[in-house]
Amino acid sequence: MVCRTRIPRDNGKGKGYLAPNLAVPKEAYDPADYRVVEIMKDSIVVPDLDDNVPSGFQPVIWDALFRLWANPDDYQKIAEELEKQAKDYYTS
Repeated sequence: MVCRTRIPRDNGKGKGYLAPNLAVPKEAYDPADYRVVEIMKDSIVVPDLDDNVPSGFQPVIWDALFRLWANPDDYQKIAEELEKQAKDYYTS
């Protein structure tokens, strides 16, 4: 399950924004959003790719993803280039 984890806006009236803190009270959500929170309690929530890499490397990943979407048959070349860029980035 993929969830955008943001604190609810306007005291929970903004739809689709789920707090990463599962202790946020039920009243902060509408019934549909709260059902998702209930599912999250028994799930492993994986953060967005953006949340897992340093901000300086995010554009590199997004560029690779855009190239992959445009040229899926080039996945091996794109993956190799991304791996090289990651090594350069993380060792510099």
